[in-house]
Amino acid sequence: DLIHTRWVLVRNDDAYTPLTVVCTEGALATYVESAMTPLAVEIESRRLAANRQKSPEVDVRGFAAPSGTDRTVVWSDATQGITVSAVSVSHSGQLALLGTSLKPLLEKWWSVVTLEL
Repeated sequence: DLIHTRWVLVRNDDAYTPLTVVCTEGALATYVESAMTPLAVEIESRRLAANRQKSPEVDVRGFAAPSGTDRTVVWSDATQGITVSAVSVSHSGQLALLGTSLKPLLEKWWSVVTLEL
């Protein structure tokens, strides 16, 4: 929704740039990269109706999940003054609270990401 809404709100193709998403490499990056695929027909229809040249896009900046507990800068954009940091955390205490279907997913999502503006 965020990727599509941003495209709708930036009505000038010359001003539109892909939405940058910073996430861990692997399953999460793959999910973000393919998020617009199910909406391809609807997006194309809206693009043609609005006489737009560009379609909504995402710029995935994947990073390897950090292995230590020290905060690591994983991406930054000096022109906009943005820094994204990540740190490894343990979710072992929360795993007992989840159903068995969610445990494998949470075991893989073990990084905490912070955004500094």
